[in-house]
Parts: sequence; C-alpha cells; structure tokens
Amino acid sequence: MDEISREVSNLESLLRLPNGFYNSLMAEDDWSFVIKLSALFEAASGQALAAKLQHSEIESELSYLEQVKKINLILKLNIITKEQSKFFN
Repeated sequence: MDEISREVSNLESLLRLPNGFYNSLMAEDDWSFVIKLSALFEAASGQALAAKLQHSEIESELSYLEQVKKINLILKLNIITKEQSKFFN
C-alpha cells in the first residue's frame, strides 16, 4: 500500500467512513460524486478544525459554519494552502 492509500485509509477510519469509501466515489455518477464529496469535505474540515484547536467536543458545532467561512478559517489556521482554498471555493 502506498503512502497516499494509507493516508486515505486513515482518513476514512478517522471520519468513521466505510473502508473503501474514497475508491467507491470514483464509480459514482457525477451528481452522487459531488454530493458525497461535499459531505466528506464538511466532515473532514470540521474534524481538522477541532483537532487543530485541540477541542474535539466542538466538532459538531463547527459543522454549522458556512462553507466559505470554514474554508477561510482552515486557511488562516494553516490547515490548507491558499491554492487548496481556491479549489474548495
């Protein structure tokens, strides 16, 4: 297993996703892919913010942030790069 596959597997486990979730996205139709990827971003960004702030108990509250505000916050906390924030926006 290469490093990227290990990281994807670790992320799936961390987010309590079924094993192989990421790979199954590739088999989805466009609509399902976009919806599932958006939900994945929401979960991952909330978890990343809670971890960075070292307060896992606020993860569910962070999910209520608007996507643009969440992206700006994870950018300012150096969780993602400016180029990555442009992609997410």
